[in-house]
Amino acid sequence: MNAFSQKLNSAVQDAESVSSVWTELAALQGTVQVFWEQYLQAVGQQLGARRVLLLSSGVGQPWQALAQWPAQAPELPSDADEALQLLQRAQPGLPVLSHKPQGACVLAMLLPNAPVGASRVAALVAWLTVSEEQTPNQWQAWAVSVAQVPAAYARQSAEAPALQTAQVLGDSHDPLSAEPHAQRLYQILRLSIDLSQQDRFLHRAYELCNALAVRFNTDRVSLGWMHPPYVRLTAISHIEKFDPQSNLTRALESAMEEAADQSGDLVYPLPEASRQVHRAHESYALMQGVAALASVPLREGAEVKGVLCLERSQGVWTPEELWELHLMGQTVVRPLAQLQQSDRWWGARTKSRLQKWLSQSLQPKQSAWKLGGCCLW
Repeated sequence: MNAFSQKLNSAVQDAESVSSVWTELAALQGTVQVFWEQYLQAVGQQLGARRVLLLSSGVGQPWQALAQWPAQAPELPSDADEALQLLQRAQPGLPVLSHKPQGACVLAMLLPNAPVGASRVAALVAWLTVSEEQTPNQWQAWAVSVAQVPAAYARQSAEAPALQTAQVLGDSHDPLSAEPHAQRLYQILRLSIDLSQQDRFLHRAYELCNALAVRFNTDRVSLGWMHPPYVRLTAISHIEKFDPQSNLTRALESAMEEAADQSGDLVYPLPEASRQVHRAHESYALMQGVAALASVPLREGAEVKGVLCLERSQGVWTPEELWELHLMGQTVVRPLAQLQQSDRWWGARTKSRLQKWLSQSLQPKQSAWKLGGCCLW
């Protein structure tokens, strides 16, 4: 276990014995300024960072520094260029890491829905003084989860008056739905680190389905993986073997493909205002006697890698549960995709690389290279 992995596991163990620093921050009752000061400090201390910088930008505007930790941290001549280069590559749910000489590295990640003002996006850049050459999968899970803490703080702060009113009126809530968003973040981090112990794709897929089935008290959780243009059923919770040719399997795959073809997560029954197509979901639900379905596409950037489908024989899916499921999908998709690629035999990997290269070479942005090749002839 390398230094980074030890820090992450130590953080999780500390959270289990007392209370997670991220749970406390997301539930903080203080001002936004106090939150950012403590948030940057927590990130810096857990990573052993030389400097942690908070930036913000509006549409079409340059990045502006809002705060940093430590307050008097020295700025090296290369810091600004490194930050801008990484932020150009960063995407929601896809933090980036750049290695530097002498084992140091720079981490950049976007902070979706952070409290930095309307129509603005926030980002964090951290300069780590010591890093391992091969960073474990845990850092991705850690970064994705920690990036959601500001949004959880903002949402919980906005909901606090409504929650107090509900408590006065004596409203009853489902225990899982009433669970603070901060605690949900901790559960996501814990699950991600547990899954990282599985070094084979099918094993990790099976454990993911089992863990989600327990977490959300579902009758069944299934994972389908993309084999373009189709989705193929890969794992089902608590079922080691299934018939890939059965009518039930094909109906489930059709529902997963229906979710993969649309933007956002897909639930059945649909909310009244939704215009999503749900014919395959309705057909599968009637076939299985399912009261509620939730299908979450696993996206790496704009590309769908797989689909998670959760089934309940009674009840409905709450917004809080869907929020957590969506974040879990963002957290696990890249490690799953990397593991799936490494588990394939060398012929399949070579074929996949050639297909990707041919696809990219035919794009318009490659026209100059193709024209140059023609001139050579």
